[in-house]
Amino acid sequence: MANITETIKKARERGATDEQILDNIIKTNPEKAAVFKEALDRGAGSTQIIDKIIEDNKDKADKPKEGVKVKKKKEKTKSVKKDKAIGFSSKMAAIKNSKFVGELLSATRYLLVGVDISDHSIEVLLLDKGGAITSYGRSILDEGVIQNGEILNQKELSEKLKETLRNTKPQPLDVPEHTMKKKAIVLEKKDHKAIVSLPDSKTYVQIFNFDNKQNLHGKILEEVQNTIPFDHDELYWDYIELPADEGKVKILCVAALRDIVDTYIHFFKSTNIEPVAFDIEGASIGRALLPLVNLTKEEKTELKDGKERMILDMGARTTVLSIFNNQGVLAVSVSLPYAGHYFTKKLAQEMSISRDEAEKIKQKEGFTPNGKAFSVLEKQGQKIVKEIESARKYYRNEFGSDVKEVLLAGGTALLPGIVEFLDERVEDIKVKVGDPLEKINDKKLLTEKESVLYSNVIGLGLRSLMKDPINAGINLLPEEVKSQAKKSQKENYRSVLLVALFITIAGVILLALSIYYLIYLPVPAPIQPLRDRVLLQLDQE
Repeated sequence: MANITETIKKARERGATDEQILDNIIKTNPEKAAVFKEALDRGAGSTQIIDKIIEDNKDKADKPKEGVKVKKKKEKTKSVKKDKAIGFSSKMAAIKNSKFVGELLSATRYLLVGVDISDHSIEVLLLDKGGAITSYGRSILDEGVIQNGEILNQKELSEKLKETLRNTKPQPLDVPEHTMKKKAIVLEKKDHKAIVSLPDSKTYVQIFNFDNKQNLHGKILEEVQNTIPFDHDELYWDYIELPADEGKVKILCVAALRDIVDTYIHFFKSTNIEPVAFDIEGASIGRALLPLVNLTKEEKTELKDGKERMILDMGARTTVLSIFNNQGVLAVSVSLPYAGHYFTKKLAQEMSISRDEAEKIKQKEGFTPNGKAFSVLEKQGQKIVKEIESARKYYRNEFGSDVKEVLLAGGTALLPGIVEFLDERVEDIKVKVGDPLEKINDKKLLTEKESVLYSNVIGLGLRSLMKDPINAGINLLPEEVKSQAKKSQKENYRSVLLVALFITIAGVILLALSIYYLIYLPVPAPIQPLRDRVLLQLDQE
């Protein structure tokens, strides 16, 4: 299996799936077929097996051949220029500039970027610990790179993501293979991590009700098998517990096809990014738009006003309808085909014009009454109204309550007149555009209109600020990948504590030295007479 790592890399770049790659490896290495078959029978995925092959071959490549002497390079030590002053601040500066502390500080740099990839665009966003935007960017994808949530061209998508990272504002987020640029944040490979939202069109959201928690995992697995039209071995799934009547258990379960999840894992790893959480769009949007409290301090979140809300994330190709209960927890999520491109297509057909002309009319007039497009868009928009009422009916039957407000997000929510159109036709509840900047400390970077396009990725960024972002809600990463992410997260926490402890101890020592200097060491000649006069006065008193 010589040069297998390079062969796998090239195959992935050409767009081959790991299942195809593994089949080819088995054909060309029949002596290994039994081993691979046994691993597959135990539940290992093609991705896990291939990643293990790469890891094993890397270890072999790194080991020196027998009989070959390996020369050890002498480590260069960088001395720190000693400050002559004994003052506290000058010594702290010397410590911070030391190589040892520099390495510790670089080890703790844990940049967790939110990445939202749809059929139409890529949005990336990085928040600092205070909730201010450090970097953000957006790129439009060519048609055919992603279709209905499936990555069709990994190489082109990888280049577009790298380009998006390089062009973020106000500070670029360079990818590892690029050299450091002035005023750029360089994400080293070990620090290049992301919270990602999977497309809702590729996830299955179900609510299960049980009488008790006995064998809860087994009960959920049985329901997954009964309600989702795929074998459970083909799925990754996760769940959270919802508020329920006393003695009852209500579960929100989300599942996605393994092939889809594995493809996204391969893609991010090929771009030198480590995904630590695969969120779902509905939950991420809610995190950005709902008036939640305790968002960054605790895993449990609550609504300030206890008002149930529906969010319509109206993108280019899909509209995600999500309902949140009175505690701000996602309870319903549905993906609808009625969105920006659908409206453009219908306009072009009904008005017998080109798609480009239809798009211009849509953007200019939208749902404005008496416009050229209104009669067409009114008929299509009414389909969304029916979906809203259908979701409300389901929510009332399941939870015994009703939605009090509808919030809009996504690019299609910016069409002229669409808010008024929906507000007039949805009964008894107010419709308005959501404010994704409500929880952002620095609101100057994004305009109100721009921020609507970043609603989902802002929600991903807010998850990165939580105490345990890996477990803060639904995470559709497979368990083995989660475990690796948790290990990395713990190592980062230990590094942060080590740096904090070192600087604290150094500060205490230097403060003690400063006090010793002021009290016990000889006083310089110019102030000696002053001290003598003070001591003499104290003796006389």
